[in-house]
Amino acid sequence: MSRSAVSHHLQSLKNAGLLQIRKEGTKNYYSIKKQTMIFYQMKEMFFKIECTIKEKQNLAQ
Repeated sequence: MSRSAVSHHLQSLKNAGLLQIRKEGTKNYYSIKKQTMIFYQMKEMFFKIECTIKEKQNLAQ
């Protein structure tokens, strides 16, 4: 992927509120916002719970 394409995608993610930027001189450092990480961790946790419940329901049948 070209640098400009990566930059465009990172800017889109920043505009969506998923990333934060730290600038140092001419460099930009991107990181995932803490709130975004927590959201995806919770989503993964609920997905695992749902799978466990379905698995137990299937075993009970």
